[in-house]
Amino acid sequence: MSKSILILEEDADLVQAMVSFLEQQSYRVVVATSVREAILKIRNQRFFCLITDIRAASSGENRLDILCRSKEVDQDLNVPILVISASLNPDVLSRIAPHVHGALLKPFSMDALLGKIMHCEPSA
Repeated sequence: MSKSILILEEDADLVQAMVSFLEQQSYRVVVATSVREAILKIRNQRFFCLITDIRAASSGENRLDILCRSKEVDQDLNVPILVISASLNPDVLSRIAPHVHGALLKPFSMDALLGKIMHCEPSA
């Protein structure tokens, strides 16, 4: 049985590249366009991991903060998070480290993405 991955990212070209690559690796990929949609999908389906950018470019919304607060309230949302971002300075990395299973700086190779995904393990 293939593992499902949820992607929450605004860059349509990047999403398409990730979907295509991950499906070739036998993952099932679901895409969400907002935190609200991602939370609904997580409540209705089990995911191996969630791949998300920290900020939504269109709204400036801090996705990681919202997702982490949601996970604290609803244990069903306890899915490993892999962050992808164009800016991961040491301050940002230290702040997000307790909440994520990995981080990648954009642009990244699909092989690097796969390596990070393979190290995601759901929290107990």
